[in-house]
Amino acid sequence: MKQEVETGYMGYDSNNKVAWLKERREEQSNPDGLNYPEDEELDNKAFDDSEKLFTDLATAIAPLIHTLGVSFSYIMNPLLRVSMTKNEEEDYLPESVRDMMQDPDSGWTVPVQEYLFFSRRRRLCVMHLIEAEGGDVWFYPKDGALLSGGQRSMRVPAAPNKLLIFRHDIMDYSFQGVGRSLALQAWLMQDIGKSQAIREMYLNLGKMGDSGEVVCNPGPEVPDGPKASIMALTTRLPGEAWSPAQYWSMYSSGTDGCSQWPYSRWETEPYYEEGADSIATGKSYTCHGGFVSQDQITQFDNVFFGIDETEARSMIPGQKMSMEVGYECLVASGFNKHSLKGRRMGIWFGDVGPDWHSFQTEWARFCPDICPTMMGLSMSCATTAARIAHTFDIRGPVSSYDTACSASLVAMNAAHLCMFDSDPPKPDNAEALIVGVNTLLGPGSFIGNCMATMLSHQGRSFSFNRSADGYQRGEGCGSVFVKLYQGDKRDEEERVCALIGTATNQDGRSASLTAPNGPAQQAVIKKSMRFAGINPNTVSIAECHGTGTALGDPIEVGALMAVMHERKVPILKTSAKSNVAHLEAGAGIAGLTKCIMMINFGTAPPNCHFNIINPHLTIEGYPVYFDSEDIDVGLSSLYCGVSSFGFGGTNSRADVYGYATKGHKAAMKANLPTPSLPRALHIGQTLYISGSWDNFGSYKAMDGGRYGQYTCTIALGESLCAEFQLSCTQDSLEVIHPLIKKADSTEQIVGPDYAGKGLNFFIDGKKDGASPGDLYQIDFNWMDDKKTISWMPVEADASLDVPEVQDGQPDQLED
Repeated sequence: MKQEVETGYMGYDSNNKVAWLKERREEQSNPDGLNYPEDEELDNKAFDDSEKLFTDLATAIAPLIHTLGVSFSYIMNPLLRVSMTKNEEEDYLPESVRDMMQDPDSGWTVPVQEYLFFSRRRRLCVMHLIEAEGGDVWFYPKDGALLSGGQRSMRVPAAPNKLLIFRHDIMDYSFQGVGRSLALQAWLMQDIGKSQAIREMYLNLGKMGDSGEVVCNPGPEVPDGPKASIMALTTRLPGEAWSPAQYWSMYSSGTDGCSQWPYSRWETEPYYEEGADSIATGKSYTCHGGFVSQDQITQFDNVFFGIDETEARSMIPGQKMSMEVGYECLVASGFNKHSLKGRRMGIWFGDVGPDWHSFQTEWARFCPDICPTMMGLSMSCATTAARIAHTFDIRGPVSSYDTACSASLVAMNAAHLCMFDSDPPKPDNAEALIVGVNTLLGPGSFIGNCMATMLSHQGRSFSFNRSADGYQRGEGCGSVFVKLYQGDKRDEEERVCALIGTATNQDGRSASLTAPNGPAQQAVIKKSMRFAGINPNTVSIAECHGTGTALGDPIEVGALMAVMHERKVPILKTSAKSNVAHLEAGAGIAGLTKCIMMINFGTAPPNCHFNIINPHLTIEGYPVYFDSEDIDVGLSSLYCGVSSFGFGGTNSRADVYGYATKGHKAAMKANLPTPSLPRALHIGQTLYISGSWDNFGSYKAMDGGRYGQYTCTIALGESLCAEFQLSCTQDSLEVIHPLIKKADSTEQIVGPDYAGKGLNFFIDGKKDGASPGDLYQIDFNWMDDKKTISWMPVEADASLDVPEVQDGQPDQLED
């Protein structure tokens, strides 16, 4: 098994070899539709007896599910585990099997999608110790809970022919065998079939006659902390794409946008030498980078922006590109030139200058006829941030930040905090445009970084991979428009996601000025989570800084593990640098835009060039998966966060929340029916109830009616379930009913009308541990503004007039 998922199946510190027993597909189907790995069939009477034992045990436990506090619907294929040393593995296992175990693409690996389904559906684990020379099985409650005796763990001695049953959904375990051991284990799983999936849908009905939304697998709700709405995003990154949708196509297909140095920028031969000797000769040992196309970085419509040709020629490419990308973002947010004039809007930039200012002298040589004053303005970071404000007469605060690789997220944090600098927030600070930009204009910075051995020798950023030896430089620009959320329903519907938390801090004095600092990274993550008001363990995806350096990646993963390790579902970790390289000052905004796209699609794309996990990453006991394929997060709403760390020690973090709006997880729109006008209630009017206890064959008058409060009592039949409707008459013409079949007491109630056929309320006594004949009291309140209904089990009372269940037809339901 892959290291990332082994703990979920085998427990902590397992040294066993495993094999899945082949499923008899001709005899039974797999209820969850997953294709578990198939190995050579182990057809042995002992294993057949153990499988039968699991089936008999499940049958015996089924009546006790309410006592156990768990439900299940099928048994997963058994897993065989045997202790085996390396020498024994070579002596006893066939060569074909050993090859499968060594091949990461073989059937012995478990696809992450199947593991995610397994981790969510497992309930009881049954372990049959067929043979055990000694050792112990340890159990650890999840979420730091204590056992009934106050212990944090419990030990059970391992012995032959022992059967262990435990709640794997709330408890982890470790099998520490001594000597030889052979065990067969299976899991009793909760089925997420079609009927249950429909029940778990979240129905946002709105008003009758309007358009409603049906959301499958809803995730966490919007947090309670202060929020801002990200209304639009635009990107111009390596890969020849011009829009976020095109970049998502690149991300989801696992493609990178890096290339060799373009000859349109500079020649390769004078500045590049392969191998370590390049440092001695003052050359770069890499000749690759993440470049945008020449058209994207040089073409500029100066007439549109009201800039004359001479000044436009003097402007560095970063100024031109950021003006275009920034204005595209404002247009996507609903603005134009006229509406921007005189507007109070902050403009916040992350910018380290034209290729870290290494290109300023060379740029001046291209413009000998332009005065030095204009050249100075056209190459200044401060001017880059002010260009948009000056061009469109925007009058909010303007700031530019240079903290190296964390610059654009630091700008994001500054803009976010400015929105909440007073209580209540001021309208003057309610809008902000955040831009991150980086350009690669000459070989100088490549050579300088190679002198420090910071760049990859292989021309790519190998994030999380064993071959990681440095980062690859990239250029581009990204922009988001952020608006203070003040409860406006329209803003909530139109935003691409919500910005819920940001934070910035500093390493202080650490190992060196440029060395990453794990505790400081933990602190900035926690700070952002506190601002957002969320539990760190509810974050579904972490977009990592992930530069692909031997030191940086392990420290970052360790920091995230320290903050988010107490999880029920693995966290997914990605890095955009494997696709578009490291944009340095623009890295944070590139990661943030990827977070937004991942939320919008409910999917985490693969990390490029990820084959074998970096052995320096500490992930033992940490539910984490580093994506190597497109992964369905399994939720329609989720939290996602991005981190950035500058080499000077400035760390920054941003967390976002949103719903899937595209792809298979997007909310389904539905036009809700417009019912006939409800009939007015007259105090004292009789209300009738009809139900499945007599196959809807009669109508019984409910008690009460004064002040619109009605009540009655019914008895459950042998099925322990009942369906019913309410009616203003003793027929089905004026029925009070829910909008869906088998509705619980929380669903919206409509009527009276004649459209209620088959739309009944549903009482499930199984959830309450009821028995045949148990009584339930139904209470219905009909007020001027709403109708509510509830039911609860009650004790038997001889004075109650309870509908009797027909013999031979307990709770028979109508079609």
